[in-house]
Amino acid sequence: MGLGEAYLQVFFNIVQLSFLATVSCVGLVRLFKRLRLIKLLLIAFLTWIVLTYTGLRLFHHERFVQLHQSHNTLVPETGCLTYEPTFATLHASYTISADDFGDWVSAYPIAMKEYDSTLQRFDEDVLGFTQPEAAFATEPSSNGAQTRVYYKDGVMYLSRNVM
Repeated sequence: MGLGEAYLQVFFNIVQLSFLATVSCVGLVRLFKRLRLIKLLLIAFLTWIVLTYTGLRLFHHERFVQLHQSHNTLVPETGCLTYEPTFATLHASYTISADDFGDWVSAYPIAMKEYDSTLQRFDEDVLGFTQPEAAFATEPSSNGAQTRVYYKDGVMYLSRNVM
C-alpha cells in the first residue's frame, strides 16, 4: 500500500465514522425532540464537520503511520527506530548490521546504485546523520519518485519520496 493510498484510506475511514456517529446522534435527537427538518439537517452538518475535524486532528497521523507500516513490505521487519511517513515522503531509520544492509540493498526490488547528490544534505538534516559510510539510491522515476538509503554506525537511514 502506497503512502497516498494509506493516507486517504485513514482519512475516509475517519470521515465515515464521524458521519455514522452524527446520523446516530441526530436520529436519537429526532426521537426525543420534535425539530424541523432544516434545523435537524443544519445540526447534523455542523456536528459532522466538528466530529470529522476532531477525529482527523486526534487520530489521523497515528493511524496512518500504523497502517502504512503494517503494509510496507519493502523495509526491514525488525529494528525500526523511527518511522515518519507523510502523504508524499517516508523517512525511517533501522538498526541493522553492515552485512544485512548490503543484503537488503541487493534484494531491493528496484536496482540501487551508489549515490552522492544534493538531496543527501536534505536527508542528513531530516534524518539526523552526517557523512554516511554507504549511500545507495534508485534511479528517479518519471514522476520524481526515488528511494535513498544510507548506512552509518549500525543504522540504516531510509528516505523515499513519491512525487
